[in-house]
Amino acid sequence: MQHPFLPKTSALVIDVSLYQGNIDWDAVRAGGVSGAVVKAGQTGLLQDDGSIKQTTFIDPKFKRNQEGARRTMRRVGYYYWMDEQGGISPTEQARFFVKTVGPLAADEFMVLDYERRGRSKPVVIAAFKSFLDEVERLTGKVTWIYASPSLVKGYDLGKHFTRHPYWPAHWGVSAPSLVGWKNWALWQTGVGKVPGVSGEVDVNQAPPSFFGVTPLRAAALLVLGIGAGKLLLDRVA
Repeated sequence: MQHPFLPKTSALVIDVSLYQGNIDWDAVRAGGVSGAVVKAGQTGLLQDDGSIKQTTFIDPKFKRNQEGARRTMRRVGYYYWMDEQGGISPTEQARFFVKTVGPLAADEFMVLDYERRGRSKPVVIAAFKSFLDEVERLTGKVTWIYASPSLVKGYDLGKHFTRHPYWPAHWGVSAPSLVGWKNWALWQTGVGKVPGVSGEVDVNQAPPSFFGVTPLRAAALLVLGIGAGKLLLDRVA
């Protein structure tokens, strides 16, 4: 369950990758988007000279999107698409992720994106732990988890990783299913159109806490109005 003022205080956040092409980040911000999660890279299969091998990729639009999002958005995060099968260990993938993103700003965050189905549950859980632990060791930050509720349920992730903020991908519902977590840090609600992006882009709702707004501050801003609420809270903080 989230904060009761959420429907009136939530903000729009997009998550982006190479598939959005060249984004006009100034137009995105002017269009009412407040935050972004940028794809840093992924681990996958590459066909090379007739053979197939596992490798790590940096998203071709990563640097451009990182620079644009940092300049225009109120908060920025980064995600990495992990694959536990193949010759590259989850720990190595985590190190590649951290190196790709570089030094983090104080409020930036890292996300493990996992979307594979039908894999061995113990192997997936072990891979999650290795990846999450290594990112935290290198950055000092607790990594978020992005996954659908059905995938979380299938691998029992909610029994092992609730210390990590959860970003559910749950479309077409009035509230996301949490499957072990008590609340969500960000909620991917579907795809949509926003200024500055050609074609569709994943859209998300962000609760007040996403931008460091406490329930007290959210209530004051809603009841008293932005100006008066901020003035009062700044005086008593």
